[in-house]
Amino acid sequence: VADCKAPPELEHGFVTFSTRNNLTTYQAAIQYHCQHPYYHMAPNSTATYTCDALGQWRSEELGTELPSCRPVCGRPARPLPGIIKRIIGGRNAEPGFFPWQALIVVEDMSRVPNDKWFGSGALLSESWVLTAAHVLRSQRRDKTVIPVSKEHVTVYLALHDVRNKMEAVNRTVERIILHEEFDIQNYNHDIALVKLKEKVTMGKYVMPVCLP
Repeated sequence: VADCKAPPELEHGFVTFSTRNNLTTYQAAIQYHCQHPYYHMAPNSTATYTCDALGQWRSEELGTELPSCRPVCGRPARPLPGIIKRIIGGRNAEPGFFPWQALIVVEDMSRVPNDKWFGSGALLSESWVLTAAHVLRSQRRDKTVIPVSKEHVTVYLALHDVRNKMEAVNRTVERIILHEEFDIQNYNHDIALVKLKEKVTMGKYVMPVCLP
């Protein structure tokens, strides 16, 4: 009798058995699910697989290929209150209001005195953060546009109070991309991308922003 063995794991998902006793033999059936509400299945399918005569888990929609669980974007854990004013006369944001918000800290200990500054960013995916080019441009006397060393950059997510970074999700940086036409004088093309060295896991306080 054909045996498909234990079904492969799905990143950010899980599998349930549709047949009794978690059978993995011929005609046994399983179904994959994503970790709701932070991930959704792509492509959209029933994700139901049956053990075939060749000993492979097979879906009518995807064959032997597995679906993937992709991050859900732009859904704060808590609904935003009515916005009256943005800054002056505004109100403090509560945890979970802006789960895509990132803090980017640049600290160059090699300089005397030490250089340290920070800026804001928005999480685009599990690995990429959007920010401003001026935040990550190396501080120079001329107009050259050269990024700071990636070793000097730390990205914080799920951070509500900058005085308490110990509770945040932090990542080091693998790559920095500044817009090649960024102009330090008029700030045209003031945009940059940061690739995180390690992916982040989505949750109540970490979620990407939706792009148009």
